[in-house]
Amino acid sequence: METSPIHRSDQWLAGVRQRGASAHSGAQGAIRQACADYEAVWRALGEELDLDGDRKAFPKALARLREPRPTPLGLVAA
Repeated sequence: METSPIHRSDQWLAGVRQRGASAHSGAQGAIRQACADYEAVWRALGEELDLDGDRKAFPKALARLREPRPTPLGLVAA
């Protein structure tokens, strides 16, 4: 199974388009968690670009992106 950040992004987008952010709190929670993960990636990129920043922050944040898992009630973050 491919685990690249681009592939994970495609999985989340396809899952949300297919299932939507239903009223089921699990699906909404999973989508919020995915958004928080992506926010962390962007912050880590800024950290890496800072001259005094952590050079390993960006790859670590990318590795923590969760994979979406479809369930009968919506998406969950793996």
